[in-house]
Amino acid sequence: MSYTVVGMFPNNELANEASKKLSSAGFPETDYRVSKFRSEGEYANDDYDYEEDESTRGFWDKLFGSDDNYDRKAYSYAGSKSNVVTVYTEDKERAEEASRIMDEAGAISVDDQLSDDFYTKNPQYSDKKVMGIADTNLGDNANYADDKIQVVNEEVNVGKKEVETGGVRVHSRVIEKPVEENLRLKEERVYIKRQPVNKAITDADEVFQNKTIEMTESKEVPVVEKTARVVEEISIGKNVENVEHTVAETVRETKVDIEDTTSNNHHN
Repeated sequence: MSYTVVGMFPNNELANEASKKLSSAGFPETDYRVSKFRSEGEYANDDYDYEEDESTRGFWDKLFGSDDNYDRKAYSYAGSKSNVVTVYTEDKERAEEASRIMDEAGAISVDDQLSDDFYTKNPQYSDKKVMGIADTNLGDNANYADDKIQVVNEEVNVGKKEVETGGVRVHSRVIEKPVEENLRLKEERVYIKRQPVNKAITDADEVFQNKTIEMTESKEVPVVEKTARVVEEISIGKNVENVEHTVAETVRETKVDIEDTTSNNHHN
């Protein structure tokens, strides 16, 4: 999720100081920029006719959209009276760090930049005007109560993160199983056959000689030869699909009601 952090500063010096602190905190120069929407000579006049030019219109359209709404008008008006430092980041914690750095560097509230002229030209937003006691020319005699009411607005930042929901693990292991095969084997055995004979010899010398006869035995034996063949291949893959999910949340904000408690009854 992309985050855009906008800080407004009353002068160029504070804006440049904020950019130096962002750089020291490890923010690359490509991730932030300092925009000067108004010339120094115009700062003294709070009530003036502000018209967006092409560059500023595109900047606020990118942040708030092109439709007229309070946030867009307020930021555009306040930005025209300020030096704006804009930080772009993909990390929520870095966005919060950038906001803290710019607050410490002197960033001012958007409400502080909205003058009566803004609400005169945009009466539909008069209910959002921050009311208070004007302290101009009160000097050292001004006294304020110690208790304060803090006006707090909650913001919702909706992002996304990956969580494991399951998986598949495939193991391979080697097992042994017995295999039996019946074979019919041939086996030779030599035997001696002796039988009585009664016949006349005509040539005794031919018979009386040294002589040897022999015969060998053989048999068939089992021969085992093993070969390995791949019979199946197993792989793992996954399908990715995008599903729409609606996040519903509520935010709280402080509404301030100001009541005049001065009595209208006067006794003579």
